Amino acid sequence: MVPADFPEEEIRQCRDVIINFVYNNYRIVNNRVLGDQFLFYERDIARPFGYHIESEADSHNIGILVGSASILEFDAAHALISCVVVNEESHHPGRGFFELGNDYGLFILPIGRSINPDGVEELTFWSQQVEATARAYGRHYLPLASSIKGILLRKH
Repeated sequence: MVPADFPEEEIRQCRDVIINFVYNNYRIVNNRVLGDQFLFYERDIARPFGYHIESEADSHNIGILVGSASILEFDAAHALISCVVVNEESHHPGRGFFELGNDYGLFILPIGRSINPDGVEELTFWSQQVEATARAYGRHYLPLASSIKGILLRKH
C-alpha cells in the first residue's frame, strides 16, 4: 500500500522514469528479452528527486518512493518494476524489493531464512521480475526484416 503522506506526483514521476528506462533499454525480439541495464538508486533516483542517500531518512524515503512506484504499476505490469533499480556497488536490488515481493506473495522465503540478495531464490525471483517488466514495457520487435525480405525474394 502506498503511504498516504508520500507525494503522489513524485511516485508517478518515479514510475515514469522507470518505465521510460525499460522502454529505452530492453527489447523483446523473437520472444526473447534482450537488455541488461539498470537504474542506480543514488545516481538515477535519489539525486534527480532531491534525496541524499547518506541521510538515513532520505535513504528510507528512496525505498518508499521506488516501492510505491512498483505498487502503483503492479496491476498493469503484473511485475515489480522496481526490479531494475539497483544498488550501485552490489548491482542488486535492496531488501525492500524482496520484502515487497513477499508482501505480494510473489517471493516466499523459507521459514527461518533471512533475505540474501545473492541467494538462489532471490536471484531467480529478481530475474523473473526483470523479464516480466521488460515484457510489459520493453520495445517489442517483429521478426527481423531481413528474414521477411528473404522470404519475399524466394517467392518471386
